[in-house]
Amino acid sequence: MNSREEIAIDARWLVGGIGSYTRSLVEGLAASGRSGVRVIASPAHAPGFAARKLRVAVDAASIYGLREQFSIPLRARGCRLLHVPHFNVPLLYTGKLVVTLHDLILTTEEPYRASLASRLYARPMLRLAVRRADHLITVSEASRRKILEAFALPASKVTVIPNAARPVFAPRDPDEARRRLEALAGPGGACLLYVGNFKPHKNVETLLRALALLPARPRLLLVGGSDREYRPLAATIRALGLSGVVRRLGPLPDEQLAWIYCAADALVMPSRSEGFGLPVLEAMAAGTPVVCARTDALAEVASDAAEFFDPKSPEALAAALAALLSSPARRRELRAKGLARSRLFRRETFVERHAEIYDRLLQQDEAPESLEKDRELAGNQPT
Repeated sequence: MNSREEIAIDARWLVGGIGSYTRSLVEGLAASGRSGVRVIASPAHAPGFAARKLRVAVDAASIYGLREQFSIPLRARGCRLLHVPHFNVPLLYTGKLVVTLHDLILTTEEPYRASLASRLYARPMLRLAVRRADHLITVSEASRRKILEAFALPASKVTVIPNAARPVFAPRDPDEARRRLEALAGPGGACLLYVGNFKPHKNVETLLRALALLPARPRLLLVGGSDREYRPLAATIRALGLSGVVRRLGPLPDEQLAWIYCAADALVMPSRSEGFGLPVLEAMAAGTPVVCARTDALAEVASDAAEFFDPKSPEALAAALAALLSSPARRRELRAKGLARSRLFRRETFVERHAEIYDRLLQQDEAPESLEKDRELAGNQPT
């Protein structure tokens, strides 16, 4: 590839799973030496990308706003391909378009599917994104099946590229990890970890009700989420008498979160639905045992490297937690299986598979021009 900027990536959304996906992709492309990439970044994140020697176009348009429909095509002008890691695609962009659909939760799961935002924005934009995209990427076979069924697409239009844990998530010194945990959350005994937002499909209330059923209650650290999302959970925590054992830490930088993973006795992922479930992979990569709901994407990611439970049953989760916390041997087994499982999700493979899609689409774009040149040469041959 030459140094001309051919690929633009909309990297304004750097929160949650989409943000981790986008960071892994952009940083991985930079580490691979891929040239010709332009990163469209928010003013807050542009300096960080520029420090990695990436070419940056700054854009302050908000996600889901009208302004992005006009500004993103301008920031991508001159590039032959734009990759948008969500369904908020700029419909005015005329080049090749790659779209990542992580899941269909906003249009298929309660309570979102009946909401005004879903009916007026998410559903129409998803349909337009699918129609406009030259190729779709998703992060699990479970999500691919749902996308193909929902939009009656040919199988060749959707490629699964599983997420990769960023290199920061890896085993660390356990004594130092515990010291850092205690500095952040205070001393105590067994410690469970939840990482994610507090939206209804994350099913955190079931986790709280399971915790209340345990005779010897471990600490539970909640990492992530907004204040607005947390308010109903705070009321549940008080009602269940869990104020002394549940602590919300809020969103943490990756470096700090990596230490907390290593200090926790287990990550708990109680979601009713996920496109992938990145905290499961991050925990496994850090050597942390995983307890997660038996749902399609989570089972796909964790395979046999997790303790599973029925997400509808606080009692089933409580039993799984009690069994794991009482068995050091089981925790060692899950740690070993998780580390081995996480190595299958290599960032190099994640990046290479994206690059293959970009190159294939760019070559298709070049084909008509190459064919025309061949015809001109043929016409100039002596008879």
